[in-house]
Amino acid sequence: MAGFEIINESDEKRDVSITVTSTEGETIHESSHKIDAGWSRLTKEEVFESQPCQYEVAVDQTITDTYSFSPSCADFEDTADNLAIVLNPPEIEYFPKKCGGG
Repeated sequence: MAGFEIINESDEKRDVSITVTSTEGETIHESSHKIDAGWSRLTKEEVFESQPCQYEVAVDQTITDTYSFSPSCADFEDTADNLAIVLNPPEIEYFPKKCGGG
């Protein structure tokens, strides 16, 4: 299963919307979140089946970015694939979880 974590490094509360689409363009997850200021984090684990996909991230309806994600643990049934999304507007950084840990 796959999921994500949103980390807000900024000193302002952020409205974040996430849309995840499959390589075929099908929406497989969509959600909106309010993330508090100052290193606040929101974790959503095991949200959808682990697969190559594209994340579209919108912050405060002003910053939009996309990130292509490929699972790193396809051969390990007990390991979730997760993507850390770090908000530090105007930057959005992505850190995919590597198989077996960090």
